[in-house]
Amino acid sequence: METIPVGAGNELQLTDAIAQLDEDVFALAYEGKRYGIGNRFGYLQAMIEYGLRNEEVGESLTKYLKSLDLDKF
Repeated sequence: METIPVGAGNELQLTDAIAQLDEDVFALAYEGKRYGIGNRFGYLQAMIEYGLRNEEVGESLTKYLKSLDLDKF
């Protein structure tokens, strides 16, 4: 296997690795929101939105977020 070069953002890129494969690659089209969790903000967005939709913690998380005094931040 060849070495994968460092790509955008000084990260290894999945597309570069796939391009080096000597076999078929399959994909699945889906409808939905994509979260870029390669950085802290994207990760937080995904976790908050997932948490808000979760039946175990969604209500509590909603109340917590509404209770925050955003002027303090």
